[in-house]
Amino acid sequence: GGPRPMAGAAASSKGLCPVQPQGSLASSIEECAPGHEPLDSVMPGATVAPHESPGCKLPPHEVPHESGGEKDVGPPDVEPSHIEQRDYEDLGDHPVVNKFKSDDESGASHHAAYPASLLLCISVMAIVSGLIVSGFHYSIKYAGCPLGINGCHKYSYGFSLTRWVNRVSDGRVPEDVVYIATAFLGSSAICLIMSQMSEAMRAQMRGGGTVQALISVARAKPVRLRYAIWRFVVSTLYLGSGGTMGAEGPAIQMCTSFAGSVGYALGMRAPATTSLLNTLGFSSGFAASFNSPVGGILFAMEELGHVTKFVSQNIIIVILLASVTATAAGRATHGKWQLLEPNWEAEILTSSDGGSIDKVFGESAWMLIAVPIAVACSFAGWGITVACRRLYYIVQDAEDLLKLPFWVPFIGASVTSACVGSICWRSTGLRGVWGIGAESLQEAFDTGGRGWECLIFAVCKAIAMVLSVSVRAPGDVLEPVLIIGGVLGAAC
Repeated sequence: GGPRPMAGAAASSKGLCPVQPQGSLASSIEECAPGHEPLDSVMPGATVAPHESPGCKLPPHEVPHESGGEKDVGPPDVEPSHIEQRDYEDLGDHPVVNKFKSDDESGASHHAAYPASLLLCISVMAIVSGLIVSGFHYSIKYAGCPLGINGCHKYSYGFSLTRWVNRVSDGRVPEDVVYIATAFLGSSAICLIMSQMSEAMRAQMRGGGTVQALISVARAKPVRLRYAIWRFVVSTLYLGSGGTMGAEGPAIQMCTSFAGSVGYALGMRAPATTSLLNTLGFSSGFAASFNSPVGGILFAMEELGHVTKFVSQNIIIVILLASVTATAAGRATHGKWQLLEPNWEAEILTSSDGGSIDKVFGESAWMLIAVPIAVACSFAGWGITVACRRLYYIVQDAEDLLKLPFWVPFIGASVTSACVGSICWRSTGLRGVWGIGAESLQEAFDTGGRGWECLIFAVCKAIAMVLSVSVRAPGDVLEPVLIIGGVLGAAC
């Protein structure tokens, strides 16, 4: 009976964040097996790894890895082989899930006080995560300058490549051909890089990155830091060469990798501790990417629902701390970045102040236009989801049946997406299918674009995104989906 003693949360006395554990699990036993050390570097509410004796931990060189026999000092590989939810299903017997559940039922971890040095460590991790996101955004923006995409269109050095080609060819080469050729060269370079990687490393480069981050949370294993570094390079190259996906998923994965790897290096390797550190990196990356600390914690809690339904109040508090700190660091270095500046007039803002029936939903209840927009976006989201799933399986079956190497469908989808962007540009003048595309959404709002132009852009962006998802291009769907929804609203 009674609450279990809580373990301290920090690295050993030789680590960066020394904390004297209060009532560690090692204190409940007299001694550990030869070569084993007391478990004194675990966060409050953490549990013991399956390979460890109660209250003891193995030396780092004896910690078993699950990376196919590969022996090194880094964390074990996490190998997401698919993009579906089944990668983190059936976790009912997972030690992290059981620990969260037992803590929630017993209330033991709800009242555990986190040491100040631990909170300082979490704040430092969050600051670095914010800097990672900021640096990644700058990298993508400047990588898109030769084509004038990813927000670089407003600078004097934007469109440098297209202007150079136009000058050298005396205008004989159409501008959209430059984008298609760049997509081919960029995707070919990515495939060349990825062909030199192991299967485990290549799996971390494919897709948006949020699934890999969720798997690392669920399995309580950090993603190797060198994987995150290569993810930075591959995603920057993809988006800079006109890839139509988003940047936030890779940023989330990199922050998750950083937080988990730092904890691993400091000796915080218990499953629940590793899972919590990965969660902190996850929420920090999201909050800094979207400039929204509240959005960071809400998104983290929503996605953690795939892992466990038992999350204590203390965990929510430290996630909020990490989200706010990472957002502050991102704002300090990248500014108050937003996906869209609506630039509403004062009359629109005051039309829903309340005080009378005409000011609840605006004059003549104009705000109720949100209802048909929501219905249209719901059907669009359903169609995109079905198309992504079916085309993904078609591509997988074709690869298995025809024994195609991964680069054939990848390059084919990248070039086809660029051709779809060419159709959109020639029809509407919007370039948003090439690159992330936020500037086209802003242009549609600023100029009050015609409905048919917005609809064409939304359809082309959706087609290009589905093609990219089917080959697991190194970008996420968060921003493309938001942009498609915004443009559909403008079309309505």
